[in-house]
Amino acid sequence: MNKLINKIGISLLVIILLPAIVLTSYQFFSINEDEQIIEEIYNNQLNAILFSVNQYSEDVISNWADQIEKIVNGDNSSSLREKIDELLQTQSSINYVFFSDSLNTANIIFSSPIIKHSDTELSNIIIELLKLNKETTSRLYTYKKSNYRKLEPLVNNKSTDDVIIISLPDNYVGNKTICGIALNPKIFADQVLSPKIQAIAQNEFVISILNETTGKILYQNQNIDSELIKHRKPLWLIPEGSIGIFLKDSSIEDLVNKKMLSFIVVISLLTISLFAGVWFVFSNVKKEIKLAQIKSDFVSNVSHELRTPLALISMFAETLEMGRVNSEEKKNEYYKIISRETGRLGKIVNTILSFSKMEAGKRKFNLIENNLNAIIDKVLDTYKFHLKDKGFSLTIEKADEMKSILADEEALSEAL
Repeated sequence: MNKLINKIGISLLVIILLPAIVLTSYQFFSINEDEQIIEEIYNNQLNAILFSVNQYSEDVISNWADQIEKIVNGDNSSSLREKIDELLQTQSSINYVFFSDSLNTANIIFSSPIIKHSDTELSNIIIELLKLNKETTSRLYTYKKSNYRKLEPLVNNKSTDDVIIISLPDNYVGNKTICGIALNPKIFADQVLSPKIQAIAQNEFVISILNETTGKILYQNQNIDSELIKHRKPLWLIPEGSIGIFLKDSSIEDLVNKKMLSFIVVISLLTISLFAGVWFVFSNVKKEIKLAQIKSDFVSNVSHELRTPLALISMFAETLEMGRVNSEEKKNEYYKIISRETGRLGKIVNTILSFSKMEAGKRKFNLIENNLNAIIDKVLDTYKFHLKDKGFSLTIEKADEMKSILADEEALSEAL
């Protein structure tokens, strides 16, 4: 029976655990897929933001370039310097404007009052800058020959300023064919890009602009550690700069971890529920198997109990029937044995019926005052002949002053 119960228990565990393991494995793979999907969404969002910021930056710089071109092509009654100084005063993110030629000599410089460098120092910076970006300037000249003005950012290793180069296709300033605008990237981000970024972020994203070379944060719409911003793209305006996106109050890792935690909680509750169900089913199956075993033992025992009185009744009835008993005293003894065994059979049948009623929950007990010693004597008197016949002797030690108890005599007799 124990082997059967163990097999049933193992089978139930396999039936329950196998789907749970499959579900868990699937969910882990699904989480990886979800992470990739979220990653792709982040990248798409970042690309959209990058495009929008780059386009807006180019529009702003292009507008400034248009203003400078109008100044260059404008009325000569007002000096070029006055007009450009006026532009510098209205646009505080512009550090200086310069004009240069293909030989990269004798640069014309218009600097903002906040710039501490002298024109000579700035000219040296510009010369170094144009040498460093020779390929870019050559490309601009090619565009210029096609009567096309192109904006290009220059890599700047000598200064904290990032320079945008524009070519002027029509008019010239003292044979200077290239115009450059040097920007303060932090002021430009704070004053020019900030409104655009705020509109894009919509209080859902943290958008950060930083210098990858120096690690300096140029702009953030919310203060967070820049190390948390994993998703970055190069920014057109600042060659050394990048723009990054971070979901406000969380990250991809946070989202995945939250989903993982939710999954663990759900799968744990589900597993606990399944184990509880398995335990409930297993307990009931085990109980039913034991009950079936008890019933089988009961039937076996009852069969044995029935066989003994039937054998005695048959034996003494046959003896009497054949006239082998001569004395009346012996006949009366046999009649008593037959009567007693018949009564015993009746009690066995009643006991079986009582068990059936108990199992069905329909048995009723007749509780009256009974003397326990008297019940014991009556039960043992039934078995006295069988014990003597088997060679046993029985001694009973009873309490002399046994009080009456409230009990069902038949039930107590059956139990004993």
